[in-house]
Amino acid sequence: AGPLTKVTICKDREGKPKSFGFVCFKHPESVSYAIALLNGIRLYGRPINVQYRF
Repeated sequence: AGPLTKVTICKDREGKPKSFGFVCFKHPESVSYAIALLNGIRLYGRPINVQYRF
């Protein structure tokens, strides 16, 4: 979808990954493309939800 400038995977108190994270794109136009391309696909058997957050 485009180059990323930051990736954050949220973890619980024990350091295990939670079921969500955040990414920042280098180019703003990559955001809508990533949502259209990735929202609803299955990752490791589970559907993912891709949303825009400011």
